[in-house]
Amino acid sequence: MIDLLLRTFFKILGRRKRNDRLVEKRVSYFEGSKKLFVLIAPYSTGLEVFSRVEKFINARGQSFIAYKFPSAILNSDHDAVYRGFKKIQSDITRDLRDLEKEYGLEAIEMLGFSLSCVPTMMIANGNPLVREIRLVVPGHSLAESLWCGIRTDDLRHAFEKKGVTLEALEKYWSDLAPEHNIDKLEGKKLSITLSEADTVIPYRFGMRLVEALKKRNVPFTLTTNKRLGHYLTVAHLLLAPKKFIGRD
Repeated sequence: MIDLLLRTFFKILGRRKRNDRLVEKRVSYFEGSKKLFVLIAPYSTGLEVFSRVEKFINARGQSFIAYKFPSAILNSDHDAVYRGFKKIQSDITRDLRDLEKEYGLEAIEMLGFSLSCVPTMMIANGNPLVREIRLVVPGHSLAESLWCGIRTDDLRHAFEKKGVTLEALEKYWSDLAPEHNIDKLEGKKLSITLSEADTVIPYRFGMRLVEALKKRNVPFTLTTNKRLGHYLTVAHLLLAPKKFIGRD
């Protein structure tokens, strides 16, 4: 019941006025700050979900940039989905490069939540400025998370009607999968939060990512809860950023 209420809450936050940009963003820069927190909002939510996180970061005198992408990023056109995520990767990477030049940034900490863990890993992998990555309820594969997730069964049915299989989607979206964006994480601090009760992106998919990291000997820390589920895990961390975002 609690997870259902949180799901409804996030849907309400996602009902925002449309515009033509692929991603919306909000930037808060503190003069002299050399560290930037980069947050990408969960699927179908607005930037409002980061209000407490932004206040916490601001109170520390550090800089903050948050992004949200349109709900339509997921649809039954696999080529459009691929291009959309690649465009998000390109746009945010360019933003970070420009901010580095303008403000002399020395370190970036990226935070991804649920579906936004996909572009988070695409951007962070191989980016020397990204020093720390925090993933909350991620999956190992965009294709399999969509195929088996309870929020995206309509898209699965749409793909099935077109004759598109899970195996085909895995190939189409191979470059987007978090498990395929972990080969250039040297020197980065990585932390993962999962819930055993997650049915939106099933817990076993988060563990598939964990196993992929272990096979590559990528160091990381893992925090797991047994009962919170997908939405409440995300909400808990967004409402209590002091417990989630480490201190320097």
